[in-house]
Amino acid sequence: MLRVLMVLEDYGELMFLQTVLKKMGFDVDAIQNPRSFQDSLLRMNPDVLVMTAHGKRVKGIELVKTIKKLRGLPRVLLLKNAGHPPEEEPDVDMWKDSPLGAQDLLNALADLCTLDKNILQEKFGKLQMQETVEEEARVLKINEVTGGSLDKGDNAGNFGSLKASTMDAAERKSRYDKFVNADKPASHGFSVKQVQDQIKALRRDENPEDLEDLERERRAFVEHLFKKKA
Repeated sequence: MLRVLMVLEDYGELMFLQTVLKKMGFDVDAIQNPRSFQDSLLRMNPDVLVMTAHGKRVKGIELVKTIKKLRGLPRVLLLKNAGHPPEEEPDVDMWKDSPLGAQDLLNALADLCTLDKNILQEKFGKLQMQETVEEEARVLKINEVTGGSLDKGDNAGNFGSLKASTMDAAERKSRYDKFVNADKPASHGFSVKQVQDQIKALRRDENPEDLEDLERERRAFVEHLFKKKA
């Protein structure tokens, strides 16, 4: 199984390509934090590195200088801005424009690792066809569930019908009185001071850099989630 480590600046591009490769059967790891690059590299021992060459955070052209190739591995694919010429860097095996399409990535992996392009493209075509069928099935299922009308108090569709309560007014009042007059619990959990002390202890152990990375990745996820398609 081909091992691919992806270090890309654009969150949407990273998640899309990672998903495609995983569905194709590759062993894939995807990161955005350059500080975790060396750990990921040692843990995974990838056959191929796919990295953004010049991003605000991810600078693959610098990261590639920190790796030591063994028998030509890992092979390195750097993604550059369209229109920019590739740079002279001996450890970079291939340059491609970003954003990179799934088929272009598969072709690049085939060239870098002597894989059969026809087999990869055939498998990718079957994957696309399968996703199309699954999407059509989901739409059909939604239409079946919401097919009935909910107008004029109609409990239509497959959501089931609303049933009236079998509890009479006297029983309801009796249960409410028992709840109101029940004995109060002896303890209300942690005191305010205990909670404050615990929060202070947790904040002392927090790493500001980790919190900054977490917030940056959270913003990237939200921006990708609500980004309008071109």
